[in-house]
Formats: sequence, C-alpha cells, structure tokens
Amino acid sequence: MKRSTPFPVEEALAPSADGLIARYIAPHPHRAGTANVWLPGYGYSVWILADALNDVNGDRERVAREYELPEEAVEAVALYYDRHRKAIDAKILANALDFNSPD
Repeated sequence: MKRSTPFPVEEALAPSADGLIARYIAPHPHRAGTANVWLPGYGYSVWILADALNDVNGDRERVAREYELPEEAVEAVALYYDRHRKAIDAKILANALDFNSPD
C-alpha cells in the first residue's frame, strides 16, 4: 500500500526560514543593529538587497541574478526583511535622504 504524505516532500526537505536566515545572514562586525546585518560570504548588506527587492516588486530571481547570489540567499534576505521591515525601511530611507541631501 502506497502511503501519501500530507505535504510535498520538497517542503519537508526545504530549509526552514530560521535555517535560511542563519545560513546566509550575520551581524555586521563593525555596525550594530537589526538593520545592519549582512551576507558575509557575499559582502552585501541586507538593507541594500531589500531595497533592490522593493525596486523590482519582490522579484527574487532578478535580484539573485543581478547581484550574482544564490536564490536561497535572496530568499533569506526576504524572510529577514519581513521580520524586521520597520528597521530596514528606516535604514533605506536614511540612506536615501543622506544620498539626496544637498552638500
């Protein structure tokens, strides 16, 4: 008799959200705070990638391609961003204001 599974095997084998975040995202060694975490293996800050995701309406494949990242890493960024949206959006806004301010 063939057993059916309550969910696809791929879901059972897929890394959890916490696992993806732990695999790709870490505190920055020189900048404290929730909004200053980064992808140490790739050198990008999460807020930069979150801003890129916003610019392309959440197209993870496009961000992965443009930044030469594994799609899993971009998924980790999206998951982290969902959990810390206020702090990361504040960082994105502060950067935009600083960048656009007259000297």
